Amino acid sequence: MSTAAEAESLIAAAKKHLKKPLFGKPNYNSAAEEYEQAAKFYTSEARRSENNQSFLESAKECWTASSAAHEKAKNGIFAARAMVALGELYHEDGVTNNRVSSFQQAGATFEKASQLYALEIKTDKQAECLGKASAAWREVLKRAGEDAALKKEAKQKTDELTEETLNTMQLSWEVDEKRPYKLPEQYRAFITQTLKDYQQTISSKEGDGIAELRTAVMAEKRMLGINTKTNQYDDSKNIFTTLKQPSNAAKCGLEIIILCLSSSKNASDAVIWADEEMNILRSVTGFAGSKEERAAGNLLSAYEDNDIERLQMALKESHEINFLAPDIARMGKKLTFAGGKVERLNVNNMSSNNNNKAVDEFGSDEDIR
Repeated sequence: MSTAAEAESLIAAAKKHLKKPLFGKPNYNSAAEEYEQAAKFYTSEARRSENNQSFLESAKECWTASSAAHEKAKNGIFAARAMVALGELYHEDGVTNNRVSSFQQAGATFEKASQLYALEIKTDKQAECLGKASAAWREVLKRAGEDAALKKEAKQKTDELTEETLNTMQLSWEVDEKRPYKLPEQYRAFITQTLKDYQQTISSKEGDGIAELRTAVMAEKRMLGINTKTNQYDDSKNIFTTLKQPSNAAKCGLEIIILCLSSSKNASDAVIWADEEMNILRSVTGFAGSKEERAAGNLLSAYEDNDIERLQMALKESHEINFLAPDIARMGKKLTFAGGKVERLNVNNMSSNNNNKAVDEFGSDEDIR
């Protein structure tokens, strides 16, 4: 298709197919395909045109109509795909025009896609769409500014969708009672994308990246069988215990501490957060007593004492960092006291007030309801 006239012709044909004939039913399949072809044309034009608003609106209308027609035709997967295409279009518009409302629409659209995939029992695609919805709401959170109500809504949606994403990833294991061979790969893809978002946030200076770091830590904890609401460890939920891969559990634990310490917002709060996670990790099978636990402890100790020489020595001697996920290994090697010096706190005997401070600053997993 090369002209707007052809796209308009397809839309006219689709509308005709949706009308109920005297005998029989509307031809939803043909209408869905025609709307989809028109949507692809308008999407292509919107992406390459400077004055693209009219193309953008037409693309949105056609993707929405295509998805609705696919639903009527009982083609749930195709309906979901159309919603994904629409969500990506909203997300791109949000990035290009710094438009908060577009990110909100992207989040809602990806949620709709996840619901359609859920009806088709496509849990991997469902989780993927929920992750995209969570990422869209993180963009809203970054742009909320002084709007307290919007900031609260965006944080709540981000947390809820992240939790739902992780729950969906676990669903296939819990329902089928099979060994979760594919789960680590799914979690890793989610974490990798989240950290890409983190790097983009930091480089663009649109935020501090705390939301992304917290999301990545939540995913790591879920792999290890740590309930992200209660922080209670359940060995039967530890993917790596089930797979008999204690070394991978150890790596996850060290990755969590590196992610906590990578925050450059405030070194004292980063240490409080890392120490809180370290106390939980000490009971995790695979991490407890491992070289990774010692490496994590050395890094945390250097931060607690504001000792740059010890930090450099810990990084030099902690060869375990080299074997972590590449993105986190790079973060580990770049650890500094960028967030300022750590206050002289005895973090091993901190009061509940200090723990509450960490919750207020970073947001606790218990915020998710």
